[in-house]
Amino acid sequence: MPLSDIVKLTQKLITFNTINPPGNESDISLYVGKLLSGSGFSVKYPVFAEKRLHLIAEKGLSKLAAPVVLSGHFDTVPLGAKKWDLDPLSGEISGDKIFGRGSSDMKSGLAAMIYAAISSFENTPPLGGIRLIFTAGEELGCQGAVQLAETYSNFGEASVIIIGEPTSNIPAIGHKGALYLNAFATGI
Repeated sequence: MPLSDIVKLTQKLITFNTINPPGNESDISLYVGKLLSGSGFSVKYPVFAEKRLHLIAEKGLSKLAAPVVLSGHFDTVPLGAKKWDLDPLSGEISGDKIFGRGSSDMKSGLAAMIYAAISSFENTPPLGGIRLIFTAGEELGCQGAVQLAETYSNFGEASVIIIGEPTSNIPAIGHKGALYLNAFATGI
């Protein structure tokens, strides 16, 4: 897969309307699955909800080592109230940037992980293979990952897990999050 194909793949992924709500990740999941199965990956589509599929793809798994796991999500946040100058579902290139809903978070990351997974088998495949886990339903509280963890029982182990969230090309250990507390006090 030529490196220039990452840009084209990112543009294609942006054309899928996966704005959450409602999500609608089935079409993009099936598209990515077809691309990966065409490169020798075994692909599964666990169901998150109606018209909402996760994707798990694996290749080269062995008992010698745990696989590298690449993970991300298909859904995007809503368009917002401000009018877009370009079609938010076009993946149009202007200057040196790709514009569209999800271009940063995280359809470019998905394209990079798909490219890395496919191309990792061109020379010396990774000892434990590759597992891709792409979820539906992440933008509104990570419900997709929670649901998948509760309903899918065959994840196995991982030598490393790489999440393709945008970090300005600075690797981060950990992830932002939120802590919600209810505090109750009595007395004066």
